[in-house]
Amino acid sequence: MVPFDRIVVSEFSEDKSEIIPRFVNGMVVEDAGVGTRLRTSQDEVFERVVNQKRHFFHHGAAYQKYAERVPVERPRLAAGFRSLLSVPLISQGNVAGAITFRATDPDAFGAHQIELALQIANQIAGAVATSIQYAKLEREITVREALVEIGRVVSSTAEPQVIYQRFATIVKTIVAADRIVISLLLDDRERFRHEFIWETGRLAPVAVEIFEVSGFPIEEIIRTKSSMLLSSETGAELAKRFPAVKSAISDGVFSSVMVPLIASGEVIGALRVSSAAEDVYSQNDVEKIERIGAQIAGAFASSQAHAQTLKAEQARMTAEAEKRELEVLEEQRIQFLSTVSHELKTPLTSLTAFADILGKNLESNLTDRQLQQVQVLQRSARRLDVLVDDLLDVSRIDAGRLALDWSEFVLDGLLDEIVGEFTPVFREKRQNIDWARKDKSITICGDRVRIAQVVTNLLSNAAKYSSLEQTVYLSTDSHSEGTTITIRDKGIGMSSEDQEKLFTPFFRASDSVTQSEPGTGLGLVIVKSIVEHHGGNISFDSEQGVGTSVSVSFPNCGSAGRPDHMASKRPIAKIPD
Repeated sequence: MVPFDRIVVSEFSEDKSEIIPRFVNGMVVEDAGVGTRLRTSQDEVFERVVNQKRHFFHHGAAYQKYAERVPVERPRLAAGFRSLLSVPLISQGNVAGAITFRATDPDAFGAHQIELALQIANQIAGAVATSIQYAKLEREITVREALVEIGRVVSSTAEPQVIYQRFATIVKTIVAADRIVISLLLDDRERFRHEFIWETGRLAPVAVEIFEVSGFPIEEIIRTKSSMLLSSETGAELAKRFPAVKSAISDGVFSSVMVPLIASGEVIGALRVSSAAEDVYSQNDVEKIERIGAQIAGAFASSQAHAQTLKAEQARMTAEAEKRELEVLEEQRIQFLSTVSHELKTPLTSLTAFADILGKNLESNLTDRQLQQVQVLQRSARRLDVLVDDLLDVSRIDAGRLALDWSEFVLDGLLDEIVGEFTPVFREKRQNIDWARKDKSITICGDRVRIAQVVTNLLSNAAKYSSLEQTVYLSTDSHSEGTTITIRDKGIGMSSEDQEKLFTPFFRASDSVTQSEPGTGLGLVIVKSIVEHHGGNISFDSEQGVGTSVSVSFPNCGSAGRPDHMASKRPIAKIPD
């Protein structure tokens, strides 16, 4: 549809100061691969795409003039490109990124191709934006995990150099670095020393000695308590003000971030991360390094003033930091799970509806083979619908929003309905269901739909993990404390090791039969939460190669149609960690 010799799908940094290619295909251009950071201020194409939300197009002589004028475009011109088309990826009114097409043909892109490119961008913008958000969340998780690990490392009682080397290893997972330096102020605050230096060998070695604060960037950092970024834009000005910066640039340092180490409101030193490459660090990287600095500052302050109490204090700080980070991550995970589930539900509803219409063959124009294919589509859509419902239930349970519609109803009638619905399922494997119905009807209190979900899930598992021509047994028992529903099979069973993890989200038994059956590992977790939300409990007995028996118990009815102990209080179910 759109001819090209090179295509790049890029995302913008949160502050729109940088664009980062995430997918590249076609002709290779030096220093322009996946992950390469490009400042948008250096390239007017992205200024137009971001601020004006419009496409950018140059070809032929106009492209050549543009490329000669813009430094970052010259390598593309040298590679032989003569046409450029960049279109924005706009999702919910925001520019998330851009698709850039390049061609060696100066007349590759006409009005028709531009229109198609805009349509393509509009079609995929939502998916790309979701992918970008997910990737950002993964990167943020990596950063948070690294910060927690840094907290543990700096509070360790191990040999200092071992701690520092481990610290450097973790920092490199967060930001690019050819050198990492931790500098601490001496007691007089007029001098400082390098507590730790890590280098790759790409830069000239740093002298290990005591320095005067005057003439070094740390002098301004102490005064302003602010970070300092060395880049191609700030290098000349910083070199004029600080002889040490001029010397560092001469030694090959072209990018650097220095952040203050602040403890009890006072600067005690600085953390500096440097690179031999130009413009390596964005504002986002500065913030990451500031977070690292905040994580280690307390440890160094404690080591200077309270060596004997360092271990206990840092353990407390690390635990608090870890708790805060995990709480934030948990909220982000729940929000992401809920958003993705709802986004999947809308197109799935349309897919199921149209598949059902096709399956009716109202015009009698579908062949038997086509009808079979439609049936496959319907079954797949139903499986996907179950998966999405499971994800939605998990997000509700995690958020404590699993609402129950309480009523008093006859359990036997509900089980009759479910058994009738499952008859075709059992027939496929020539299985039987033995429903041991009582002479006297049993009345139960709870959410009829949710209790049906519990029984359906357990019957589905029993059928799924039982072999051909087996029988699944369903029974009920009314006793003084309430009602118990039991589902028993003679299927594959489970090992004791797998049973210990049974109610862990996304867990599936390791045997080949279980792995071959479709499933998410969420069903039993949801079942347990629904049962406990009703004030009941679930028990499980299984032996590998013999079979499985699952019993769910619900308490007797009390006031207002709810179990006695639920009349004044509804518990909040929570997915176990």
